[in-house]
Parts: sequence; C-alpha cells; structure tokens
Amino acid sequence: MNQYEWRDIAALLAVCGLVSGALIAFLQWKLGSFFAKASDVTPLAGRVTAIEERLSKMPNHEDLRQLQERVGNVEKGVAVVDQKVSGLKDIMVAVSHQTTMLVQHHMNEKEG
Repeated sequence: MNQYEWRDIAALLAVCGLVSGALIAFLQWKLGSFFAKASDVTPLAGRVTAIEERLSKMPNHEDLRQLQERVGNVEKGVAVVDQKVSGLKDIMVAVSHQTTMLVQHHMNEKEG
C-alpha cells in the first residue's frame, strides 16, 4: 500500500481546487449570456403585473359555463319565436287572400 504524505494530499487538493475553479469560471463565462441579468428582467416586472391583472379580470370556467347556459336558453327562446312567426305567416297568407277577395268583391259591386 502506498502511503501518501500530507504534502502530496495538499498538492492534489490544490490541483483539484484550481481545476474546479477554472471549470466554474469557464461555465460562468459561457453561460453568462445565456441567462437573463437582473437589469434585463426588472423592466419586465411591470408588464407581467399588468398581464396578471388583466388575466384576473377575465371570465373563469364557471363564468363561461353560465354564459353557455344562458346562450342555450336564448337559442331555445329564438326557436320558439321562430315557430310562432312561421305560424303567423300562414295566418297572414290566409288573411291576405281573404282581403284580396273582399276588395275584388267591392270593386265588382261598384262597377255593376
């Protein structure tokens, strides 16, 4: 078995420390432009706050469900009104025909 002296261990630790320090410095230098700096992020905080405020005022799932239900009720109401108007159309055609016949009858009386 090899016996290491404290000087050998200290030298080995010093080399490991220098290598790891160099590696950390290199990574900071290479990745420094990859991550945003605090000075770049600070102006965006106001914009993020404004967006969050606008999002908090938007309708949520429950609001949209209630709106969908109300629109469905309006659709049903419109369908009922459509049926009633269609029924009135037939009645108006009959009334128009009778009115035309009455006008023709009175016109014939005046001529004769």
